[in-house]
Amino acid sequence: MTSPAAHLVLDGSYDLSGLVVLREDLMRAAGETVDGVLHLDMGGVGAADVGFVQLLLSLDVSLAASGRRLTATASEAVRALFERCGAPLPAVS
Repeated sequence: MTSPAAHLVLDGSYDLSGLVVLREDLMRAAGETVDGVLHLDMGGVGAADVGFVQLLLSLDVSLAASGRRLTATASEAVRALFERCGAPLPAVS
């Protein structure tokens, strides 16, 4: 049985100083779906740093290891950041 997708909206700026709170928010949202999908709406993210990328990539791997998956919509700033880092965006629509 698949749980409905959990949905988390991210907006504003994310740098090292805010990653602890973001990690807690992501873990809480990931816990809302046992066998399903966590969807991140990052359309409102205006700026972020490499720590943001690392956190999202780690979340993607963790979800996949437990049979779940991460999907996302992303702002141009997030897309550009992942491209600069040479990292794939998790299942972006």
